Amino acid sequence: MNTRTSRRRAFTLLEVLVAVALVAGGGIAILRLVRTGANAASADVAYTAALFAAIDELARARIDPPSPGAETTALGDAMRLDRWTRSTLHPSLLEVRVRVTPAGAVAGIELVEIIRAPIS
Repeated sequence: MNTRTSRRRAFTLLEVLVAVALVAGGGIAILRLVRTGANAASADVAYTAALFAAIDELARARIDPPSPGAETTALGDAMRLDRWTRSTLHPSLLEVRVRVTPAGAVAGIELVEIIRAPIS
């Protein structure tokens, strides 16, 4: 007599719990990556706007050269602009240093340019 024993193959409760824990851990890791990426993207937007503001300020300095000294300006609630202008050894050249710092940022964008200024 040939008896067949048929065993049903099924997952145990422990195997199901381990699988759920692994899937949940992977989901949490993916959500953290997405959140980090979104934060980095918003910081990139702020630094890009700061870069454009610094370029714009240097363009204004080329058109209308500022007198030597320091100036701080708030660009709305989002940014702070610091500009330092100093004379160089050549009487018709000025060094203009512009730093734009986004609100809440540790560091800002800093650009330096030597511009031609009329001799007065």
